[in-house]
Formats: sequence, C-alpha cells, structure tokens
Amino acid sequence: MNSIAILGSPRENSNTAVILHRLIAGCACDIVDLRISPVAPYNYRHRYPANDQFLSVINRIVSAPLTIIATPMYWYSYSTPTKIFIDRFSDLLGDDNKLGRQLRGRHFALVSSSVEPWPDRTLVEAFTRFCNYLGIDFVGCAHAREAGEFVDADAVARIRHHFDHT
Repeated sequence: MNSIAILGSPRENSNTAVILHRLIAGCACDIVDLRISPVAPYNYRHRYPANDQFLSVINRIVSAPLTIIATPMYWYSYSTPTKIFIDRFSDLLGDDNKLGRQLRGRHFALVSSSVEPWPDRTLVEAFTRFCNYLGIDFVGCAHAREAGEFVDADAVARIRHHFDHT
C-alpha cells in the first residue's frame, strides 16, 4: 500500500502543493486533494452528503505506511479545508469505533508553507496534540517559506527515511 498525502490548500498549484511534490518525489505516495475530494464539516448528528469522501480517505490512511497532512499556514493555523478534515476525526472517537482505533500507531507527518522562515509553533503544537490524542506517531514537520527550500533538512530526512523503512 502506498503512503498518502492530504493536500489542504484551497489554491490550485499552490506553494504547499509544490513543496509536497518535492518532498514525496520518488516515493510511493498518493495525494488526496481536498479541493477535489469533498469532506463536509463535522456535524454532531453524523449526517453527511452522499459525496462526502472522509471515510474513504480514512480507510486508505489506516492501511498506509505514512500519512502526510500538507497545509498552508493561515492565521497561525491550518487552512480551512485542512481544519475541516482534522475536525472530522471526531467521528472516529466513539468507544465502539473500530476504524478510529486503527489509527493508533499510524505514522503522520506535517508539511507546511507560509511567508515565515520557520513553521509556526502553534500549528506544530496543535498537530502534535492531535496526533498524541489519537495515539498517532508524529514523524515531523517539513516547512518551506512559500515554495522555497525546506528549512529543516533533518525533519525532511526523518520523513523520507520513514518512507524507506515502513
């Protein structure tokens, strides 16, 4: 099974897409573009449109050796499509939810882009807490200023090493 990257940029050909493609070049990784694969916002009744793709993406994630969440940083947080996707993990938290329990021990990485030279601490902390809460192994954050080079070669190496050894 291939790894999977969730691209949460609302803009086609975005800086985030450019750096994501650079990161996964040569790796077996499929991209789910949230602009094309609709994921409805979380709702307490768990009623979603027929075209909602969330559960089909989660089924791919539980089989993937690595999941990458790629987002531009907007106002010190995820983009709206990324936040909606992450909020939907609430659907997987019930005691009897077998699919949610399959996330434990999965491996996730974060890719972010912004005008800042370093990843935002609040964004990385929010993602780290998300992973910890679900029992997911946080591999690291690869960040680039706009579509430039990654600023932390060690983080990129950890993520790429994970592709090679999962």
